[in-house]
Amino acid sequence: MKRKTTLIIIVSIIVLVLALIGYNFMRYLGDNLHEVVQRGNALFVRLSILNGADVNECIPDKMRGPENDTTPLILAIQHNANEKVIRHLLEAGADLNFIYDNGSSALFEAAESNSHPEVISLLVEAGASVHDSFTRIDAREGTALMYAILYNSPEVVQALIDAGSDVNKKNRGGFTPLHAAIMSSSNARIVQALLQAGADVSWRTPAGETPLHIVVTDDLAFINDEESDVPEIVSLFIEAGVDIHAKTKNGKTMLHYLATNRDISVIEKVIAMVGSSIMKDPAIDASEYLLEAARANDNPDSIQFFIDMGADINSRDGTQRTALIVATEENEILRSYHLEEGFTDIIGVLIAAGSDITARDDRGMTAYDHLKKRFNDQVDTDPVWSKLKL
Repeated sequence: MKRKTTLIIIVSIIVLVLALIGYNFMRYLGDNLHEVVQRGNALFVRLSILNGADVNECIPDKMRGPENDTTPLILAIQHNANEKVIRHLLEAGADLNFIYDNGSSALFEAAESNSHPEVISLLVEAGASVHDSFTRIDAREGTALMYAILYNSPEVVQALIDAGSDVNKKNRGGFTPLHAAIMSSSNARIVQALLQAGADVSWRTPAGETPLHIVVTDDLAFINDEESDVPEIVSLFIEAGVDIHAKTKNGKTMLHYLATNRDISVIEKVIAMVGSSIMKDPAIDASEYLLEAARANDNPDSIQFFIDMGADINSRDGTQRTALIVATEENEILRSYHLEEGFTDIIGVLIAAGSDITARDDRGMTAYDHLKKRFNDQVDTDPVWSKLKL
């Protein structure tokens, strides 16, 4: 009997302890919804709400400082909560229109930082408008679609398109979602989704650039040693009817922009798609492309490509500069590479192709003079650059 009584007491104590733990845990859930949502557990979020948590309580944002408030809904979205968590909060009355300290709302935060396309759909169903634009305190402005293109995945972009986002709405800078897509990630899936939804490839930036002008400059994949989506995107643009001969306000074609791309495979593939005849536009001296490459391209193969395409190696620009002079005066990449032993840089390629090292610009300066001005005595110790000395 004594053993039975002892056992009952032990069990009772255990039950009491568990009850106290459960009680305190439920109190914790009810008092700390902001912390609970960050863990992304839908069950705990639901229990927190059932225990009286205020779904619209504003607290100081630990990340952004005490002067900035945030809500459980915003925190949940920022911490990549899934649809179940967001649904629990919305059904409990979470304010969909709360404006976060940076000027955006729940939909904008989801477009930028939540990877679940279902969350986008849920917010729109709850009343969030895909047509609103916000200007943040850091001056970034655009629709939720624009933010998703810049910072999120093709799936989230597609969710916003499916929700009725205007794929041709410009921001105050004059850029459309299509421009944003090629200026940020050049992701072919995003570009294709925009085109299928009716994105206009003829839109121009304030400088007169078409989406084609912008995309052919993208060599981020080359820098990261990855395969580029640029040729595929160019193909999509051509299918959509882009004008491959379009010029910017200062008369630049897409080839002027392509000439700055360091990825020779992109240059070759794009030229193959548009046809080498575009190099022979009677209104443009093809040597302009070589001059552009000399100004902003550090890949000797890219320089050689335009030489092989027939560009006049000693053609002059408006200030009487040859490609060699342009490279020595303006090409910033020389600062990084000029001391690398054995590096066959663009200067070496231009010299080997027959550049006139005695040529002078309208200020009377030769290529050597420009290098000397930029790098002083280092020029004379470089085995390639020293060849420019007269």
